[in-house]
Amino acid sequence: MRIDMEEIGNKVLSEAELRVIVNSRRLEPLPEILEQASKALDELGGKWEDLIALDEYMDSGQWLEDYEADERGEIDKELPRGVLSQDALYDTLQELQEVLRSIRRLARKSKELK
Repeated sequence: MRIDMEEIGNKVLSEAELRVIVNSRRLEPLPEILEQASKALDELGGKWEDLIALDEYMDSGQWLEDYEADERGEIDKELPRGVLSQDALYDTLQELQEVLRSIRRLARKSKELK
């Protein structure tokens, strides 16, 4: 991590002062990042039943039946039909899997913390 020499001027810093500067910079963004991550995980957890239901909807074949019915004009175009877009549901469920993989990777790395 670089120290901006303009910020500290011509001061001669001790090893302790350098460590404090470097570690303060490391710490600075983390509380906000962790707060955002915690909030996002809480929101994701709050939608877990929806995710399970959507996964079951897609795997059961009902999604394909509904998609085909929509293609035949049997579903009113005025209704919310976002779930029937070609990739929205699949991409969402795939992104969920990637997020969960990332969480597992971080959990394994967490063993480095004391």
